[in-house]
Amino acid sequence: MLQNCPIRMQSRIRLHAISFVLIAVLALAVYTNSLKGEFFWDDIGLIKENHLIKNFSYLPQLFTRPISETLYYCYRPLLGLSFMADYSIWQLNPLGFHITAVSIHILNAFLVYLLAFILSQDFKLGIATGLVFSVHSVLSEPVNYLASRADLLIGLFCFSSFILYVLYRQSGSKKKFLLSSSLILFICGMLSKEMAMVLILMLLLYELILAERREDIRRRLMFLVPYLITLAVFAAIRASVLKANMPSYIERFAIAELPLWQRFSTSLTAIPTYLRLLLIPLGLHKEWLRQPVESVLTFNVIFSVAIVAVFLVLAKFIFRYARICTFGILWFFV
Repeated sequence: MLQNCPIRMQSRIRLHAISFVLIAVLALAVYTNSLKGEFFWDDIGLIKENHLIKNFSYLPQLFTRPISETLYYCYRPLLGLSFMADYSIWQLNPLGFHITAVSIHILNAFLVYLLAFILSQDFKLGIATGLVFSVHSVLSEPVNYLASRADLLIGLFCFSSFILYVLYRQSGSKKKFLLSSSLILFICGMLSKEMAMVLILMLLLYELILAERREDIRRRLMFLVPYLITLAVFAAIRASVLKANMPSYIERFAIAELPLWQRFSTSLTAIPTYLRLLLIPLGLHKEWLRQPVESVLTFNVIFSVAIVAVFLVLAKFIFRYARICTFGILWFFV
């Protein structure tokens, strides 16, 4: 039995290596044309005219001020650091920045494959998920548009953090270095883009749906406490750094003046669009303008609520038979 362990390990490593090559080849076939791209739109202020990324002497400032003068409401030091690394090699040649973007996307697709494989223990599901992720055109914006690199980085860090957390839990919560590494990657994700905080919701879904159910639910939820503490510390640091900029940020965007119910209802109406783009990714463009709803009784709101309700009922129905599918459905809404 013990003699078979190295063989199994070698077979699994070989399987993962083949999967990586398949994912990389397919992603390169789709995104090689992006290497011809130039700087445009927010790339100008974030990269081309951003003096903070043009000398390593500015490295401390990346952690003590907003990412750039044009994005004064964003505290994303690791995003700036990634641009700084690119600039040190390529100067202002956009080719190098695009090479980095495509490379991160390939890594993300491989991480998605690993995550799906680890959660389901099904190679076919894992490789199918990774391949679809690598070529789905709804992800073309962060790959092609350099200013959206923050989305690539939070994918890189959060997928990695999630994988290490699952491995930690599958080890019987004995390998503490996995948990520590997961927390470090979670921090890196938030330092790349604030949206990385949703990883906590993904971990919550894992504990409620896929984790070992012999443990008491309260004990399972306690594993999330270090992430909540980390989030609180990050939020305090971010607020401190952006304190001088926050008032102008709130005044600049009219959406902040809308009541909470109106913002929530308007966001809810985007769900049918997300579903359509997931299944039929046509008509893609950079910005989706959506007018605030005037009432929760409008057709768009009711229709969106109905869609959410249908998927929640479906997730509950298939929970007994395919918990991984329930997890996938709820992942979409997170």
